[in-house]
Amino acid sequence: MSLIKPKLLTFMCAKCFNEKMDKLAWFVSKNSIWNESFLCRLCFHKAFKQLTNNEKGEWAFYDNRRISKPVRQ
Repeated sequence: MSLIKPKLLTFMCAKCFNEKMDKLAWFVSKNSIWNESFLCRLCFHKAFKQLTNNEKGEWAFYDNRRISKPVRQ
């Protein structure tokens, strides 16, 4: 008899509680209520848009370069 009890994980978004999403992503942010939780693609995008530029720069997929507009002469 094992002393370790298995824990079941649900494949559910922590924000919208949708179970029919095909992908979940682990969201980490120091200043967000959704810190360290699984979010679906739509909720992740909404939460990511609310981050500051410094926090967005910590993510590898975010391009932190500023796009400068060409100056007309």
